[in-house]
Amino acid sequence: MSAARRRARPVVAAPALLALAVLVGGCGSDTSIDAPFAGATAELRADNLAFEPAELTLPAGVPLRIVLDNLDEGIPHNVRVFQGERELGKSQIVTGPARTEVRFGPLAPARYQFTCDVHPNMIGTLVVTP
Repeated sequence: MSAARRRARPVVAAPALLALAVLVGGCGSDTSIDAPFAGATAELRADNLAFEPAELTLPAGVPLRIVLDNLDEGIPHNVRVFQGERELGKSQIVTGPARTEVRFGPLAPARYQFTCDVHPNMIGTLVVTP
């Protein structure tokens, strides 16, 4: 191939490729929810400004994930997990209908709390069992 022909090709610099990946990655729903996860998963819904179910159960000693299905159209929600005052994990805020997730743990057997940052009256309990 001639030098003139090589120069005619468009060159995309690495920073431009990175910016494109960030833009494409930011579109649509969170694809990590569908990615394989080596741990235990609980499904949670946000519906009518409440968590359903209000109590989740997951096993101790393994990585944990809560997948939030926000069914409240046009209303933002997330899920944030606490042990007392200490935050264990927090999902992105998504406007429904949309899905998001939070990954955390492993945890010891105990009762933990989860809330929505946007609607602090949305409260639930995570029971981690032996």
